[in-house]
Amino acid sequence: MRSISDKTIQMLKAVCRRAVDISGGPENFQHCTRVGQAQLSRYTLPSPDFAKYLMPIDVALEADLEAGMPIIVSELARLQGYRLVRDDVAHDVEALAYRDIGELNRGFGALLNAAFEALEDGNVDPREKRVLQRLLDEFMKVMTVFADRVEGRSE
Repeated sequence: MRSISDKTIQMLKAVCRRAVDISGGPENFQHCTRVGQAQLSRYTLPSPDFAKYLMPIDVALEADLEAGMPIIVSELARLQGYRLVRDDVAHDVEALAYRDIGELNRGFGALLNAAFEALEDGNVDPREKRVLQRLLDEFMKVMTVFADRVEGRSE
């Protein structure tokens, strides 16, 4: 008997889907890993027909690296009762610049606009949730770069 439930498997597939989507979707991400678009889709589809297909650890790492943040690895840690903490090893890094503030502002503005739009009818539908999650992921990526530049860490 497996030590993870079907619900956990579906959740892992959703997390992998987020990482692949942020990495440009299966059609683009396939060029950054050892598996093709069809196989990547099998790893991320919630269909019971594809329940046995889970993303291999090397592909998951590549998805996180391409996404620019540890989406999959963070969830794996959380499922085991842990929280990832970024290593504070200092490296040369670009200094904080006005463009960083602009990126932060654009990302937050897009997220706010989408949230207001989603709540307009009083109900956040699945498509709106996907849009909000994508924008939130993008904003978190921008925030990480911003924080690194404030602290003087590399990307």
